[in-house]
Amino acid sequence: MHGVKTILLVEDDASNAEMLELLIHTETPYQVRAFQSGADVLEHLEEVKALQPDLFLLDYHLSSMTALDLYDRLHTTESLEQIPAIVITASLVNELEPEFAQRNIPFFYKPFELDDFLASLSRYLQG
Repeated sequence: MHGVKTILLVEDDASNAEMLELLIHTETPYQVRAFQSGADVLEHLEEVKALQPDLFLLDYHLSSMTALDLYDRLHTTESLEQIPAIVITASLVNELEPEFAQRNIPFFYKPFELDDFLASLSRYLQG
């Protein structure tokens, strides 16, 4: 088992994905494996399982599903059931708060405060 923690990033907006990857690479010791869609992740499920990411960082509105759909699919996959997630979103998801709370998933509205976001990543990856 390697010492570097890995974040599985799923973001369908290329510029947002690039910004997040850059932010994580420059501001944290973590590595990132990025995917553009939930379907892309599910197509590469064996790779994801082999990667054993420490955190799922998911954009809420993905092209073919929501972050919650993807999270539920990943959490029913053997060896990925316990991986925590953080969701980022540009749209209001207040009506979904119970869904997030039930799954213990924090969410950040874009644009978010970078320091808060990085602190949250660190909190999730300390354990």
